[in-house]
Amino acid sequence: MSYLHKTIKVTRGDLKADKISLEKFKKILNSYYDEENEIPKITEELKPDIKVGHDLIDYDGLGITKGGTPYLKLRCCSLYEVPVRVYMYQGEGKLKTYVPKKGNVLRLDEGCAFGSDNPKTRNQYISENINDPSSNYYELEVNDDLCLEDFETHLGE
Repeated sequence: MSYLHKTIKVTRGDLKADKISLEKFKKILNSYYDEENEIPKITEELKPDIKVGHDLIDYDGLGITKGGTPYLKLRCCSLYEVPVRVYMYQGEGKLKTYVPKKGNVLRLDEGCAFGSDNPKTRNQYISENINDPSSNYYELEVNDDLCLEDFETHLGE
């Protein structure tokens, strides 16, 4: 598994999450449900703050952080991009998204998913920032344990 690992500094407690139950979180998510297409709607305000395709959004399930914050795990990408891990949670009275850096697979320097990045600099970036420098970009995979750890740290848990 190849993912971001070098020079990743995680700021503790800079995200604010509402203390709600998993059941209440499910009700909030259901209010965004698109009956016609039978999928949750991801509105412009909920899209992650990274250049990544949103035509393929996989919902990888609900979870609860060790501090009790419910979340929805997403994988966002387009057809030609490496999927990026994103967490959706309730904070300050509204749904928010967070893109973990530690353990994820994205170009921090370009703020985008692999596949939407500059192919001329891709190998150099991988060799400097990915735990397995021999990886080809299409072999990159998210490390979910590190991504969750990053998310929980940002929540101050």
